[in-house]
Amino acid sequence: MLEAAELKAVYPLSLADAWIAACAHEQSAMLLHKDPKFNALPLAQEILTLARSRWGGIMPLMETASPIQGKAKKENPKY
Repeated sequence: MLEAAELKAVYPLSLADAWIAACAHEQSAMLLHKDPKFNALPLAQEILTLARSRWGGIMPLMETASPIQGKAKKENPKY
């Protein structure tokens, strides 16, 4: 709880976003998001981008670093 308050005081985050970031940090988890407000945080994070599917809908894409290739690649998550 204290870490969420510190994040909220330092970064322009809502209380809910501060809680999310603090929980991710506490659990040593990757923060997966598409909100540019999280970009400045010193946390491990992956940024979601949106792309149009061939049927016209919008679907999320994840930009991940491939440990084998060492390059960023885009993957469609399976639901």
